[in-house]
Amino acid sequence: MIKLNNKGMTSVELLVCFIIISAIVVSLFNIVMDLRNKEQIEAIKNEAVSYSNVLQSVVQEYLIMDHLEGVQMTTGSNSTITLNFTLSNSKTASLTISPSTNEVIVTDSPNTVNEDRTSYPVPDIADMSLSYDSTATVKNNYLIILIYLEHPNFEDGRYLIEMTAPINYPNS
Repeated sequence: MIKLNNKGMTSVELLVCFIIISAIVVSLFNIVMDLRNKEQIEAIKNEAVSYSNVLQSVVQEYLIMDHLEGVQMTTGSNSTITLNFTLSNSKTASLTISPSTNEVIVTDSPNTVNEDRTSYPVPDIADMSLSYDSTATVKNNYLIILIYLEHPNFEDGRYLIEMTAPINYPNS
């Protein structure tokens, strides 16, 4: 008959088990935190893409569907850019990029009595804002609007929303 040692575990064995389990927990914690940070960055990028899609659809509706015939650009205080559009059928509209208030404002003015003003504020995410570098230019009968969103998690700290529309494009 073989006699078994029933003394239990020694304190050294307990200490080694505790150190091994602690190392596993710390490495899993770091992995989980990295995944969480990546998920937050992706959520911020998705918000920027959604905001870009909304602005793109508005610009397409006004400038392409209603046939952009002319544009007048003014730059105001705090780098606010206002674009006044002349559309077919004597319609007018305007787009204001306002970094100081963190919003893009679209005003539809089919006539001078009735104005429909819609504000598109930047997504409510900490540290996200409209850049003062946003611009609008007319080149070769095309209107090019560049709106930059700033956030530390974007590559180069900025996300570009580029909108292009033909001016006086012939109707078919």
